[in-house]
Amino acid sequence: MTVYCLLGTGFLALRSHELDKVIKTWIADHPNAEIVPVDTPMRGGETKWGEVALQYVWIRSGEDFLNVALVRAGVYAGGVMIDPAELLTAYPQYRGVPPVEVPQRLVSDEQYQAFRQRILDAEELAWKEREGIWSDEFKQYRDDEGPQ
Repeated sequence: MTVYCLLGTGFLALRSHELDKVIKTWIADHPNAEIVPVDTPMRGGETKWGEVALQYVWIRSGEDFLNVALVRAGVYAGGVMIDPAELLTAYPQYRGVPPVEVPQRLVSDEQYQAFRQRILDAEELAWKEREGIWSDEFKQYRDDEGPQ
């Protein structure tokens, strides 16, 4: 079984209380959105349903991405949208023991770099406007986690 994931990394990352609201609103506003697989699936482990594979995806409608909307609303920091291929290549120590295979990227490098730039821009705006995790309400948690 393959489980699609909107987060490339940081599954346990700090997130705002607005997660469900942002997702529901975005999907209602983009009824024809499509799932874009970013990387090949990674083995996620055994569950009561059998072996599970995790696959990082973007949810896209034209030029709009749900992933970017989550960062723009301050639901997540932008770093959680780095794909596993980039993370595991840059930081092989995260591959574990025994090491997991680095997934292959399914989107072009040009598409991926454009997406990363949109994530960086969205995070900067969310930070400037103190949205979600960048608000004073979350300051104590950000300080505990160190710089984003």
